[in-house]
Amino acid sequence: MKDFFFQIIRSDEGCRSYVLADSGTKRGLVWDPSLAGLESTLEVVAEQGLTHLILADSHTHADHFSATAELAKRLRDVAKVEIVMGEKTESERPGRRLRDGDRLDMGPKMQAVVLATPGHTEDSICLYIEVGGEKLVLTGDSLLIGSSGRTDFPGASAEALYHSLHEKIMKLPGTTWLFPGHDYSGYLFSRLEVEAKQNSQLAMDKSEFLLFKQNEVLDCTPVVPKIVDFNRASSPSAPMHIPAAAICARSEPVPGVRSIGTDELRSLIGEHSKKSLFIDVREPDEVNKARIPGLQNIPLSLVWTKLPEIAASESAYFSCQSGRRSGMVTATLARLGFSNAINVAGGIQGWMARGYHVEAS
Repeated sequence: MKDFFFQIIRSDEGCRSYVLADSGTKRGLVWDPSLAGLESTLEVVAEQGLTHLILADSHTHADHFSATAELAKRLRDVAKVEIVMGEKTESERPGRRLRDGDRLDMGPKMQAVVLATPGHTEDSICLYIEVGGEKLVLTGDSLLIGSSGRTDFPGASAEALYHSLHEKIMKLPGTTWLFPGHDYSGYLFSRLEVEAKQNSQLAMDKSEFLLFKQNEVLDCTPVVPKIVDFNRASSPSAPMHIPAAAICARSEPVPGVRSIGTDELRSLIGEHSKKSLFIDVREPDEVNKARIPGLQNIPLSLVWTKLPEIAASESAYFSCQSGRRSGMVTATLARLGFSNAINVAGGIQGWMARGYHVEAS
């Protein structure tokens, strides 16, 4: 999509942050930034030259340290920065508290509407965005892929979450792309129509859901109160270390994915099949250093925008550095019903280990 920038920032504890921007106006949004991904976020903002930034937390996190305060401090000399959160928040950070139906100024080509979705926490919000003919929703910890947020933290409510899921999020168009706050199962994105069919928690009636949440047992680290205090403070002291995160939802088991090795990839590329796609999902700067000849670059964050081309191909082969990221792409597409997505095990590392030729810019 022209003039639309979208970047997923993942951290080791399974947390997901997003940077969205109108490349024309240089207005952007950083959604759920974590301290673990601080430097990556700063790099993205600098690379895109963003001059107006909204820093938003979907809720007061209990599982990781929010980077909104640190980002505001680090970016104040290069961009106009505003911190926002839901109106029910007890955090001191936001300069603006968002109500259900409020709109965020993301530029003339990007419409962003706030959805109040209490349940996981009282102050939880989602953001529904329309851009370039596509619809997407950033759900924080309210709705996850194959799951939903835990409701045993202070201020949580399973009944409120049930209402938020069915009367707010699932009322959006079924073709809306879902981007959650965590990827415990390794899935990158989904669609609401897919969740309606495959997410077992959405299939439960209210009494079943309340009972399920009552009996849901998830790990909780002892540092949770300290994390919450940090995330409520307007100018918190930097933590000495990033602790292991509390799990915010039950994960969904991921089935095995179709894979080939680098030897087979080499022979397939050599056939110059016009019916197949060969895709490198690494970031452009990685690809510029070394790439497998014959592979086109579609960064992991943008694979969802290329699904019509992928669906039209006979086979789509995905590669990355080692096979981990491309495996996530393949698993995500398989869950969405794509039978033609195939992972290249070993990625460019395996390719180079075999002594095969690579190109560089």
